[in-house]
Amino acid sequence: VLARDPGFARWFAQPQGNWPLVVIPAADATAIGASTTVGVLSGQTAAKQHREHPELTPADYAQAQAVVDTHTHRGVERNRQTGTRSLIYVREAVGADGGGHVLVVKATASGEGLFVTSYRRLSRDDALREREIARLLRRAEKK
Repeated sequence: VLARDPGFARWFAQPQGNWPLVVIPAADATAIGASTTVGVLSGQTAAKQHREHPELTPADYAQAQAVVDTHTHRGVERNRQTGTRSLIYVREAVGADGGGHVLVVKATASGEGLFVTSYRRLSRDDALREREIARLLRRAEKK
């Protein structure tokens, strides 16, 4: 798993350039117009993630591939202004802990790049989690 590499924690502490974070299925890449299946986390997005989701640790990012591989929900979202498409992967956790993660990847306009634009935890509160999943999926075309 790309984020389980020991170098990821060092990179994440001071991100420079891009880090290959996830590999999505070829059919998913095609669905959003990407010619690559490797979703990279840019240094800019990593810095944004530090600001907006400081609770996420490198151990959370080590689960990013599992979110793609074992998602419980998935949808495609189109940006009406740019025409680009994103894939939203949601993986609900089961059991007493609840929660889960949401990962969003976006193809560049040319389709040559695939970027992780957001990664975050879901609320452990069942009602909030259900509303959040419904909101995310309303924004997306169901796949």
